[in-house]
Amino acid sequence: PLKDETRVRFHYGSASVPARVHFIANGPLMPGNGALVQIRTESPVFVFAGDRFILRDWPERMTLAGGQVLDPAAQRARLRSSRRIDLLDPRARDGDNVQTHLSTQLRRDGAVKDDTVLLQSRFSALEIDEAGRALETSGALVRHPPWLIEKEAWCSAEQAASSTIDAHHTKHPQTSGIPLVQLREQ
Repeated sequence: PLKDETRVRFHYGSASVPARVHFIANGPLMPGNGALVQIRTESPVFVFAGDRFILRDWPERMTLAGGQVLDPAAQRARLRSSRRIDLLDPRARDGDNVQTHLSTQLRRDGAVKDDTVLLQSRFSALEIDEAGRALETSGALVRHPPWLIEKEAWCSAEQAASSTIDAHHTKHPQTSGIPLVQLREQ
């Protein structure tokens, strides 16, 4: 079994980099099973979402596991948070689907600029644009160039702004409106 914090060799392309395995859910990983893990390399690697890799034991005698990069820019903080798992679970089930990657990123971040969304992925700009249009058509996302915004986040922000404006008008009926700077702060 592969245990939490095991030192391994991360093989990607022609690189072999020392790393440690950190389980996001319960470990250890038994032979033939799968798990969500964070691989912390000891030196920087440049990987894309969707790329495949291999883990070998430290002396490089055995192959321990293979996997797919789900979040190439993952942070150490909040390793086991529900937001992280909400991003990774769908990607683990459907890692080659650009719509899955886009919708999970929007769910996690709320909004992203269209020219930087999935920047570190192997999906083309055309694939990302088509996925964005499909999500917009289905009502899951709102486009306000250059932003792509998750529909739920947009509705929440819209409701909060409306409530703030209404409260301001109730308190100060003599003014023509709330200053934009004040609205942004609130």
